[in-house]
Amino acid sequence: MRGKWLWLFVIFGLPLLLTALIPISSRGRSAASLPEFMPIADRTGSVADCATVPYSTDDVVQPPELSEELPHFVIPPHLEGATLVDLGLYIVGITEIDPVSNTFSVEGFMDLIWCDPRHIFDAEVLGWDEQVYLEEVALEELGFIWWPDITFPNEKGSRDRENAQVIIYEDGTVEYQERFAVTLEANYDLRQFPFDRQTLPIEIESLAWSEEFLEFHIAEGKVGFSEEFEIPEWNTESVTTHIESVQEIRDTEPFSEFMMEIEVTRNPGFYIWKVFLPLMLIVMLSWSVFWTLEEPLPDSLAISFTGILTVVAYQFVLGDSLPRIPYITFMDAVLMFSFVLMAATIGENILVHILKLEDRVEAAQRIEVISRYAFPAIYVTALVIMVITFGII
Repeated sequence: MRGKWLWLFVIFGLPLLLTALIPISSRGRSAASLPEFMPIADRTGSVADCATVPYSTDDVVQPPELSEELPHFVIPPHLEGATLVDLGLYIVGITEIDPVSNTFSVEGFMDLIWCDPRHIFDAEVLGWDEQVYLEEVALEELGFIWWPDITFPNEKGSRDRENAQVIIYEDGTVEYQERFAVTLEANYDLRQFPFDRQTLPIEIESLAWSEEFLEFHIAEGKVGFSEEFEIPEWNTESVTTHIESVQEIRDTEPFSEFMMEIEVTRNPGFYIWKVFLPLMLIVMLSWSVFWTLEEPLPDSLAISFTGILTVVAYQFVLGDSLPRIPYITFMDAVLMFSFVLMAATIGENILVHILKLEDRVEAAQRIEVISRYAFPAIYVTALVIMVITFGII
């Protein structure tokens, strides 16, 4: 009688217990806890505009006179030292986090501010204190002035730019704004899949100007996220930004780089309800052969083989969600051990059948009774060891 109660607990109680324990480490903070974005129309707080930079018109490099014989080229404005550039990044959304291709897609606004006193003009003569260039005209204007020449080093393909805008203020301050969409590469670690934590890096640097000529500064009031920012299937844990000096193989000199790192954890609910719980129930139902001592061997083997084929089907389905990685994920470990344990029930069935043919019924019954408790104990112990080993909790 006690064995039947234990059996009922193993079938119905264990999945619910694991459901409560496993997701603990994957609960993240919502987007509401992220830094708020303060869209400021003016340049309040800027350290790169002409009102605050440590150089003036006397320190500016003057471009050569242009003529039909000379091609057009640009020179950084600061004669001695790097040009300081404020950088603001406002994320509208992150979509398509794709572990198979190691990419994710970003949509957002970028804001750059720097000082170039060569563009000082008389507001009274113009009748306006700023010159505004929009869309295609703005991109054309960038071809005739010095600008940071922004690129995403980890982008895959080229970014889509829209709503571009160049503003030149009367004191020579230049501001460039654009809305962009870009697909970026990331290095995903999927060992804890589907309870994994990932880092989404957004890297921005100049394509042309090394840190000798350009130095980034984070525009604190213009770095943040949309209030509706949400990543499907993922929870945002933390967001950090910093400026660092990087030098890649292709570079002869280090470059100033803006780095935003978004820590996210996967919401495993889909995999818990669609994979783990059905899989555990299938494994537990395969143990019913330990209670059917009088059943013919083919009937007992049919139950075990059905469970094995189900696990194989799960592996094929989940294979489309992951790249061909050389290491074992938590999901792989659970599937593989479930496969091995169900295969072991086949060995147990054959052994019991052989003992029955040899008229050793008592030994067969003893193995059946031991298996009723040993297999659930081994499965639960193995799951706990895998959870601890892979750092799930």
